[in-house]
Amino acid sequence: MKSNKLMSCLLFMLFLACAASAFAQSDRGTLTGSVTDPNGGLVAGAKVTATNLSTGEVREATTSEEGTYTLPELAPAPYRVSVEASGFKTSTVENLQIAVQVTRRADFTLELGQISDVVTVTSDSAPSIQTDTPVRQSNVNERQVKELPLLVNSESGGRTPLAFIFLDSNVSAGSGANSGGGGGNATNFRVSGGQGLGTEILVDGASTRRTQNGTFFSEVAPGPNAFQEFTISTSTYSAEFGNSSGGVVNFSLKSGGNEFHGEAYDFIRNENFNANSFINNSQGRDPITGRERLERRRDNQNDFGFNLSGPITLPHFGEGGPMVHRFTNRAFFFFNYEGYRRTTGANAIITVPTARMRQGDFGELLTDPYVLNFFNGPVRVYNPRQPAGTRDVIPNNDYRLTPGLIDPAGLAALQFFPLPNTTGPSGSGVFRNYLSQSIIPLESNQFTIKPDFIISDKQKLTFSYSYRHNTRIAQDGGAPPPRFPLPFTSQGIFDQDFRSHLARLQHDYSFSPTVLNHLNLGFTRFDVANANTTAGFNTASLGLPVNATQNFAFPRIGFPGYGDPANTSDPRGYQDIGSTFFTDRIRDNSVQVSDFLSFRIGRHSLKVGGDVRIGQFNVVQRIDPGGTFNFRNEQTGADRDPNGGWPVASLVTGATEFSFNSTNSIDPAFRQLTQGYFINDDFKVTPRLTLNLGLRYDLPGLRSEARDRFRGFDPNAVNPDPRLRGRRGAIAGAAGQGGVQAQYDTLLRPDRSNIGPRVGFAYSLNDQTVVRGGGGLYYAPVLYGSGGGGDINTGTIGYNTGSGARTPDGRNARFFLSTYPSIPAVDPGGQFVFSDGGQDVQFFDPTFRTGRTIQYSLDLQRQLPYNFAASIGYIGHKATRLRSDFGRLNALPIGALRLGFPLLNKGINDVTASDRAYAASVGIPIPASGDAVFQGFNGTVAQSLRPFPQYRNINNILESQG
Repeated sequence: MKSNKLMSCLLFMLFLACAASAFAQSDRGTLTGSVTDPNGGLVAGAKVTATNLSTGEVREATTSEEGTYTLPELAPAPYRVSVEASGFKTSTVENLQIAVQVTRRADFTLELGQISDVVTVTSDSAPSIQTDTPVRQSNVNERQVKELPLLVNSESGGRTPLAFIFLDSNVSAGSGANSGGGGGNATNFRVSGGQGLGTEILVDGASTRRTQNGTFFSEVAPGPNAFQEFTISTSTYSAEFGNSSGGVVNFSLKSGGNEFHGEAYDFIRNENFNANSFINNSQGRDPITGRERLERRRDNQNDFGFNLSGPITLPHFGEGGPMVHRFTNRAFFFFNYEGYRRTTGANAIITVPTARMRQGDFGELLTDPYVLNFFNGPVRVYNPRQPAGTRDVIPNNDYRLTPGLIDPAGLAALQFFPLPNTTGPSGSGVFRNYLSQSIIPLESNQFTIKPDFIISDKQKLTFSYSYRHNTRIAQDGGAPPPRFPLPFTSQGIFDQDFRSHLARLQHDYSFSPTVLNHLNLGFTRFDVANANTTAGFNTASLGLPVNATQNFAFPRIGFPGYGDPANTSDPRGYQDIGSTFFTDRIRDNSVQVSDFLSFRIGRHSLKVGGDVRIGQFNVVQRIDPGGTFNFRNEQTGADRDPNGGWPVASLVTGATEFSFNSTNSIDPAFRQLTQGYFINDDFKVTPRLTLNLGLRYDLPGLRSEARDRFRGFDPNAVNPDPRLRGRRGAIAGAAGQGGVQAQYDTLLRPDRSNIGPRVGFAYSLNDQTVVRGGGGLYYAPVLYGSGGGGDINTGTIGYNTGSGARTPDGRNARFFLSTYPSIPAVDPGGQFVFSDGGQDVQFFDPTFRTGRTIQYSLDLQRQLPYNFAASIGYIGHKATRLRSDFGRLNALPIGALRLGFPLLNKGINDVTASDRAYAASVGIPIPASGDAVFQGFNGTVAQSLRPFPQYRNINNILESQG
């Protein structure tokens, strides 16, 4: 009968889980244990009371028929725990610490006597081992955060508590340039061998995952002094937690209590404490001022802040009595502010155009001592408007003497370079003539406020809000520090303004000592502006045609191929100018509604709940807002003079080498809906053996576009372009753009296969030794964007158009600045077949499935004297269906390589009869002509043999073959 009731209750709760719209991830801990008499007999019906020593909040439970009790969802804090039973003295443990997501055991042996007699034991530290949970986890408490050294770095805009995850040996640095190493950079890390950016990170029970690129928690988190503690679970965590391919990091913000507390702190670093570098010292001192020519580079850091907490206190306006009313045991607050300032610098001696060059006069190349020595003679410049084989030399190297050769746009752009401010080696005025002294500022301000309200003995309400604002001059990829003053600085430099909002509302309601409901509402917003420092500049004002660029930034002007301007010995190695190739603003919002019910039936402690997460990812991006234009010496050189020409001369005459322009016609608004439901049972089989049994079902969030402006390649769709004569392979749209309708507005079939059973056990061999283990299926989050393999405009082909690389014909420039062609028009319905120039297209694999990991572990822990513990264990992860990019849908068939490189790269219409005979002899027939591939095809033999010759590369955006 009892078993039937339990089964009925489980089925009912499972029904509730399927109907709930909640996100069940908690930042609370659990207290469990047993109560026995002096002879070791179990005591049923004993009253267990836990009192939060900071706030006075009281929670109660009653021991079961087996003499065990469980108090779930306790806020991390020190507690007083008392046990009362008729015929026994009251037993009390003082200062028992409960940690985030940790199950703490406290057993009581009662002494015979009166309830009014109290036996008190003080517990000032947590046990070294956990005996009642199968989860492998590490807890980092407030004392560790305060007392262990914590690196300061610009990656996190100050200090990040996440750096402490490397205290757990199961955590290692992820791959890539930002992987960390040394524990200092916690941007990208791996837990138990899982994927980087695949770990779930929670603050006050709600996720901090970014829709764009996963975690990157250190960029958005409050400072370490705002956190109470955190726990990292590395394997065998319960069905309550999902959206992770390896680990859960659970943070809890500090709360106030009945007493006022405060602290202030400051971390200071300054270049005055540093020695100068060997390279700087080698430059010597200025003979006039006596000062070092290259002084110590700027290196100032200051990380400062304060905390204040206590009971909420308001003015008392009644007659008589105290002037203020203090809500002791009822309402509390915590406030933290942290500021971070960092100013670094970099010195370099580089090359800029001279004053004469800025007018079109390159006569210095005929006499400069360094140029003469480097090239074994003078360098002459030529007329770029003539063919390279018959070009005329420019008299006196001065383009002003030949009307019509100076390009107005090139000359105007050249004036934005700074003038030389020093003399180069051997008295050169042309080479290494500019001392660059860069200043790179970073500023971060953040605050956290957290009020707690104990509404009644049954209800508690907690609200937390964290705001962070980071501003900095950032470097894209491997870009050097800014070499020129802002805003017309060097390429790869941009201005970042990053605002983070983390808001959480938690409500706890105790229906009875054995039934508790936990509601968590979370809102997370990341507002990131990565601005080209020249944003707003009208490119057409230089003299470029109005439609040549998006007219939104200064053009990126570069001189590639001569080495790093700060290190090269080539006098043609000029510093580029023009900030970044992008300017964007990304607003990433996530709304979470969260609820679960925890209750106890006999030896079963159950939780049942579910999750819904609504993601909004709104993008405003402009690629190449001012265009990209490169210049080399070949365009003003001559075939007969291999050392002739000069890159700045090519700029003055507007003769481009590589160039590119593009446009973005829409601002995508992406949406994602993620759901998950679970039921979990901690089954106390015996006082020494605990089983964790759970089942989780996830519905991963796939991205759609709010106005159905979403397109991707469909290999089975018939291409409507009449030239293709019904050939398969077309770009399908969520709204049927171009006449090809995608089956799903997400371009992918929903994945409904994510069923995740979990099982674990913990068995205490004795009071100091525990064996634990378990296994389960876990599902990774769906990652688009950086780290997921696509850009932030993924799936909008046709709405954003680029010209493609515009390159010269040998030494002959095809495009000049003042007559530069217009940006190609957008075509949201276009099929972009190869004969129109072709382009890469994006493929959303219809067989995509969420990454799945089978995790299992077994370990043995032994408590040692002096709070030490020894542990030996094994963790296994086998991951399949991972995010990958293995498939090459449009790869050349491997057998076609027998044709050899020369034939494969020959134009299809240039193939001779002997070529075809050879191809037939190796078993690779070649199409009879371009029109035999499709009407108007004019590509290479290799392109004609691709499975879909109408397209170039077909890139997998979501693929699960890893």
